Amino acid sequence: MEKNKRMYRGLGVTFGVAMLAVGCGTTNKTTSQATLTTTPDGKTSGAESGAQAKQWKNALVRFAQADPATGSSALYFGDLKIFSDVAFKTVTPYLPVPAERHEFKLGLGGDGAAAVAAKDSEGLSAGKHYTVLSMTDQDGKHTLAKLSDDLTAPAAGKAKIRVINAVPTNVGDVDVFQGENKLFFGIAMASASAYKEVDPTMVHMEVHRKDNKSIVLKTKDVELAAGRFYTILVMGDKQGRLDSLNVEDQLLPPQ
Repeated sequence: MEKNKRMYRGLGVTFGVAMLAVGCGTTNKTTSQATLTTTPDGKTSGAESGAQAKQWKNALVRFAQADPATGSSALYFGDLKIFSDVAFKTVTPYLPVPAERHEFKLGLGGDGAAAVAAKDSEGLSAGKHYTVLSMTDQDGKHTLAKLSDDLTAPAAGKAKIRVINAVPTNVGDVDVFQGENKLFFGIAMASASAYKEVDPTMVHMEVHRKDNKSIVLKTKDVELAAGRFYTILVMGDKQGRLDSLNVEDQLLPPQ
């Protein structure tokens, strides 16, 4: 009980679950500013800074539910239920979670009581941001993946963009193009690209099979603004139809 109290102490923002949403190997530094997340339906959610979370020995975690086979589900970290009733194509706000090592567990049913569908033992670093991705793999098996979120500010006049590959089909690794320009290449299933700094512009991307001219998806248009972060989540439904969902993060002015 005392641990749960410590988790939320000092958290001065109000959260609202937002309809959706890094990668392994990307930088994940502690931020000194609070963040605001905006999703395609216009909903927003706020989170404390990484520095504030670190004071309480917490990390900041959100849950991206890209698993069409689970329906509404829950996410646990050890015995702690972090999120419940998370629907398909939803990403939660960031919440503080103890910076410890436990198993992330995907619980079926809104409260997670029906069954544990997937497990992933992970360690969390205090003050860092993470997205935990739920999806199905090529064999239809439920999968959890911890992705690191690098919310350090881009260079002046630039935006940051990345792509998460959550396609549960035989598409495999993907390359991502903007016109003739290859933005990302070889993004493996259940992983994310590193963030790429780009000029503010309207982006319409094509997702290709790796090293193949075959286009599997044309993403929704995304208008990039300087100083902000964009995550493009590429995913599929039960029928194998692909879609893209966009989420925007920004750093709030220091208080």
